[in-house]
Amino acid sequence: LIELHCSGNKLTELDLSNNTALLELDCQSNSLSKLDISNNSALQTLRCAHNQLEKLDVSHNLALETLFCTDNQITELNVSNNIALSDLGCGLNRLTALDVSNNLFLNYLECNNNQIDCLDLSRHTDLIWVYCFNNELTKLDVSSSLYLNVFNCSNNHITELYINSYDGFFYELQVSPQTATLPIVQSGDVWTADLSLLMSKDSLSRIDSVSEGNFNLNTGIITFIEKPESITLDCYIGKVNETMQVEISLTEEAQTCLATINGAVCTYAPGQEVTLDAAPAYTE
Repeated sequence: LIELHCSGNKLTELDLSNNTALLELDCQSNSLSKLDISNNSALQTLRCAHNQLEKLDVSHNLALETLFCTDNQITELNVSNNIALSDLGCGLNRLTALDVSNNLFLNYLECNNNQIDCLDLSRHTDLIWVYCFNNELTKLDVSSSLYLNVFNCSNNHITELYINSYDGFFYELQVSPQTATLPIVQSGDVWTADLSLLMSKDSLSRIDSVSEGNFNLNTGIITFIEKPESITLDCYIGKVNETMQVEISLTEEAQTCLATINGAVCTYAPGQEVTLDAAPAYTE
C-alpha cells in the first residue's frame, strides 16, 4: 500500500503499523484521537486535519514533505527532524510554541489560531505563503522571504515587523490590527509612556504617526497633558510601502505602600484602611 485516502468517515482508530511502504496518507475529517505513524518512515504526505488529535509524533518521518494537521487539539508539535518539509499547516490547535528553525525549505506555513508567542522565520528564503494570525507574537522578521506574496499576521501583539519583497506585489497582505499594553506614569502635571519598552531603536524610527501626545523619537517617550486610555501607532513594516496599526492600551501601575510594626509587614494602596496584627513590644 503506497497511498491511503480515508477522509470523511467516522474512524476512531487507524492501524498503519504494517504499511511500511506508505507514501501518502489522507485521514482528514474523522474522529481520531491518536495516530501512530512511527513505522511509516517513507511517508511524504500526511493530511490528518479535522480530527481530535492531542499528540502527533512525526520524529520518525524524515521524508515528510507535506503535513496538514489543522483543527485538532495538539499542544506540541516537533518538526525539527523533518528538514524536507515544504508545506506545514498546523492552525487551529493549542500550540504555545513552534520551532521551524530546521525547516528552511518551507514554502507554505499556516499556524494561525494558536497561542504561539515566538516564531523565527528570519532565515526562510523560500516562503511564499504565511498565515500566523490570531496568536501571541510580539515580533516577526520575514525580510529574507523575498518571494512572499500571501502574508497575514493580524491579531497578534506585534510591535516589530520586518518585511521585504522582490517586487512589492502581494495577493494578500494583512498586518493589522495589532494590540499591546504599555505602562503610563504620572510625572508632575504630565503623563509619560516609554515606547522603547516595546520596540527597538530601529522600529521606533519607522513610526509614521502617534494618535496622541508628543512623541520624542530619540528617547521613545510620549508625553501627554491628560491621561489617555490608549493610543494608536502607524508603523512602516520594512521595504514594503505599507503601515501596521498597533493599538496600545495604557495602564497605570498600582502604587503600593509598606507598613511595618514590631515585625508585622503589610502592603497597601494609598488611602486603604488596613489592620496589622503585631506582637506587643516591651521596654524596660
